Amino acid sequence: MLARRAIRILPPRISLAAADEAVAGSVVSVTGTGQLSNDYLTIVAAAVTDGGRGAIAYTLKGSPVQVTVPGEAGACEIRYMSGWGDKVLARRAIKTVAADVTLAAPDEGVAGSNVPVTWSGPNNENDYITIVERSVPTAVARALPGLSAGRRFRLLRLANPVTARSVMSAATTTRCSPGGPSRLSRARSL
Repeated sequence: MLARRAIRILPPRISLAAADEAVAGSVVSVTGTGQLSNDYLTIVAAAVTDGGRGAIAYTLKGSPVQVTVPGEAGACEIRYMSGWGDKVLARRAIKTVAADVTLAAPDEGVAGSNVPVTWSGPNNENDYITIVERSVPTAVARALPGLSAGRRFRLLRLANPVTARSVMSAATTTRCSPGGPSRLSRARSL
């Protein structure tokens, strides 16, 4: 070493702006300043420890950034994360609220037949309708065959009403929110 000079490293100046409230499972637009390469935004429940993450959206293309909100209602945080070490560089509170969801289906369906299901709700990406036996836990409903498109579930963006295949004799029609099949939004007995 021929020479040395001390420098002071300053934290990046990052700001985040977004709606104060969003429907669970929806996409929220986040604007801000301070985007660095490899950094990303995530939205998680407020109780999630630093370093934890949900769906992510990279900041490289600039502001605004579209980020998916968790599937559960409650207190959450938008977190600006360093792409180098997953450190939280900025955070902002956001409240997620439950989606208003309705289902309408016939009272009966023949096992193996098609059943029309009319629904209303936010129509988030990855929302789906499935028909399963009442005894099947919601968490495993996604793994069962049964719908006319994709065999596992019918994405709601495709149609309203959707036609679901009734594969069980005692069934419940369910509509789940994104984030996995354990996020049951509405059930209707068939």
